[in-house]
Amino acid sequence: MRHLYDSLRACAKEEEVKAEFCKFFKMKIFALRGIDHYTEHVLFEFKHDRNFRSAENVEKVLAAWKGWSDAIADMSPRGENQYGPFRMGPAYLFNAFQPELTAEDWYGGKFPMHVSPYSRGSGSVRDSNYLKKEIELFGWMVERYFAGAAAFREVAASLEGRRREKALRMAYLGEYMGRAVTTAKHVREGTLAERAKDRAKANELARLEYGNTKAAIELMKRDSRLGWEPTMRYQGGVEACEWKLRRLERLYGIAPDAINSNRKGK
Repeated sequence: MRHLYDSLRACAKEEEVKAEFCKFFKMKIFALRGIDHYTEHVLFEFKHDRNFRSAENVEKVLAAWKGWSDAIADMSPRGENQYGPFRMGPAYLFNAFQPELTAEDWYGGKFPMHVSPYSRGSGSVRDSNYLKKEIELFGWMVERYFAGAAAFREVAASLEGRRREKALRMAYLGEYMGRAVTTAKHVREGTLAERAKDRAKANELARLEYGNTKAAIELMKRDSRLGWEPTMRYQGGVEACEWKLRRLERLYGIAPDAINSNRKGK
């Protein structure tokens, strides 16, 4: 990474930054539709702006971004995921052993647009081993997103002013993505608990998801862009998450404020 840092320091234009970055990671440059660089997993937008004070910070940031880029490759793009927790985020319901909701029961009195409201939709996959593998992949995704968020917090501690604020926003974004994946993981684990008729496990998962949702709310209050969608009615914001908490309390016997925010995203 030190070699990359030195190469980037010598750059004078954005095109040079792009060339050195792709050379270091052995990427073939592919600029699709005017985008600086495109790969199967990530779009790159390069800027010639030295935003970090040290080579150590640069190494941490590059490693965090690479971890996030690698993490998305572990996402299973089945409809139950892309039209579920990966679209709605931590506001998506955990509903193991509970009846599916009607539109009138849902937050706001109508289903979110382009979101599957059926939390046990993973039941369409009859092979439980497939779901177990999916859960394993989600666990790896969570680890990468949280590790990247922790790295940005470390970087932020060494910065001041707007640069510190930008680094913290990246930390919030990474943790929020980890929270969304954690919700997806819990929903899939809830499906397996139902199949095993294990209500104790479902109750444990509900409590973990309660803590995960509380932590997501804290992030959204720090950065209102997280969970906010202006036109498509995905219902992923603070109000929807707080409604979800009240529902978890009622259905799974969780006492308000009895569970702290789940910082580890289990």
